Amino acid sequence: MKHLIWLLAPCFLVTCPSNTLATQTVAASLPYFRHVVKDAEFLYTSLRVDDRNLTRRSPNYYRSRGGLSVDTNPFAERAWDYSTAWQPTRWVRLGRHVEQVVQGELGDVYHRWVYEVAASPHMVPYVGWARAFTHAAVDGIPWSAVRRWALSEGDWQSRWTRLEWFPNPDYDARWEMFGPNDAQPLLSRMFPVRRQTAHWMGRAFINDLTSRQNTALSPSQLDTLRDLLDWNPEQEPSRDFPLVRKRQPLSLTTAALQQCDWSRHNVPRQKQLMLVGGILPLAECIQVINMLNSLATRPKRRVEGERRTSRGPMASLGIEATDSCQHLAHLVREHAPHAKW
Repeated sequence: MKHLIWLLAPCFLVTCPSNTLATQTVAASLPYFRHVVKDAEFLYTSLRVDDRNLTRRSPNYYRSRGGLSVDTNPFAERAWDYSTAWQPTRWVRLGRHVEQVVQGELGDVYHRWVYEVAASPHMVPYVGWARAFTHAAVDGIPWSAVRRWALSEGDWQSRWTRLEWFPNPDYDARWEMFGPNDAQPLLSRMFPVRRQTAHWMGRAFINDLTSRQNTALSPSQLDTLRDLLDWNPEQEPSRDFPLVRKRQPLSLTTAALQQCDWSRHNVPRQKQLMLVGGILPLAECIQVINMLNSLATRPKRRVEGERRTSRGPMASLGIEATDSCQHLAHLVREHAPHAKW
């Protein structure tokens, strides 16, 4: 109780003119927030595959956007309140227990993209009612914080045990210098600050976290966190959301693979999703090339394929292991003008 009173005291004692609060210059941090450096850990979030757009919410989708983010209206005041359990929100919800996160709040039976994320000080304990979620990240998570990802399938009660994890080549291990932050009641509209919106409080939280006023971090830690979050209030005093803004273009290989209608070739659903949405590992490309090679109907290609089979699956295709994904993309581009195979 004493801790809560100490935390809320500034809400009632600090009164600032509205024009002062709206200024774009970096002023002394108001004592709204209490930052705590916790041990490093990994949290999980899962998102249902969008059947209308298979690339949406996929690793390639979020990589191109610069990180995990949400599409909720940023001008909706309640979207910035992280205590809202079931309404659209600007917070990314995460949980400590992958089995609960993968099952989903309602135990659905849909495919889900699962992400393992390094905890960050811009993540706080989740205060809303949610069985699976333990933390929430304000306005997004940079892609470099995603350590690995998986695609779930099957019965919701056991599918988490069959997850096959794929590493994120863009992961930055410097995130492991940090852990999640302490509870921040003022980020919830249950404890509104006079004259301030939830959006303003969210921005004030990130500014305070990355300011020199934050004594919970050493100077070197602070510089690292600023770099990882891409948020430096000294260099950009007017910096505002979105938090995630470093977009990356799709590779030519990925763009080519997304042009193919893989359902026309009896490619299993799980592998279709991997082809259009995943950052493909070598083994997946090899499997699909073998599958497409077996679909060839011209006798000459069949005979040539049989002659090369004795030299191994990769040699039989005339490619090296290092360029199998590029070769697969080349096959797609070759056949694209012809009704996608």
